[in-house]
This record gives sequence, C-alpha cells and structure tokens, in this order.
Amino acid sequence: MQDALFLMPVAPRAGSAWLLEYLSAPEATFPKRCRLTEAEDYSRVFKNRCSVSGALFVCYAAPNIHGQTRPTEQTRLGLAVSRKVSPRAVARNRIKRVIRESFRQSKQKLNGLDIVVVARPQASKADVADMVKSLQTLWDTLIKKCKKP
Repeated sequence: MQDALFLMPVAPRAGSAWLLEYLSAPEATFPKRCRLTEAEDYSRVFKNRCSVSGALFVCYAAPNIHGQTRPTEQTRLGLAVSRKVSPRAVARNRIKRVIRESFRQSKQKLNGLDIVVVARPQASKADVADMVKSLQTLWDTLIKKCKKP
C-alpha cells in the first residue's frame, strides 16, 4: 500500500521548468499585438455591428485595419466584463481567462478580425465547460457571419 503512494503522479510545483517553458512558448501567451488596446479600436468594432450572441456572451467583430487602410491578417481580442456581470473581481478574472484561452485556441480560424467579447451576467454562474462550449459556438458563427472571403 505504501508503494502505491510513490507511483501516483505528483503535480509539478509552480516554479518548475515546464511552467516556464510553457509560458515562454509564443502560442501560449496573449501578447499586446493580439489585444485591442485603444478606445478607437473598440469604437470601430462596435460601430461595425457584425455581432453574434449567446446566453453567456455577445461577440462583435470588424476587419482588422490596425493603423492601415486595408485589413491585416492579425487577429485581436478585446474584453468587456463589467461589475454587472459579477461584483467579485475573482469571478470576472476567471471569465476573462476562459475567454482568452478559448480565443488563443481558435485564433487561426478567426484570422484578420478584431473581436470584442462582452460577458453577460449569466457567465458568472456558468462553469468553465459551458463557457468554452458557448465561445466555440460563437467563434464558428462569427466566422460564417462576419468574415469576408
């Protein structure tokens, strides 16, 4: 019985090398070039009004013209998770982490769009699996509706 304890896998500590390697991989981060940072960018996306909505989130999209006159291939994400969604910062941050991770995994499909995701209050009560499923559905609908060939 005591030998069985040694066979059980042990989770690596937070300071382990694998974590640093994972976080240093370019596809595992959310760099500034992948974020909407300017108020004008948010305004442009909201004015474009190509949107899809679900029970937990509303997504708005516009072609990415980041400082150029024609669309670029870079995909950028903006988040809007207000205190109306949850008064607790912990819950809001969890929602943002889930959105960023789902975006990171689907970024190649969403190529060339600026996207703003607005969380609805129901998102704070949903579990991670429901949020991921909802976001995947929204990404697929967004591609069909808003992405020009």
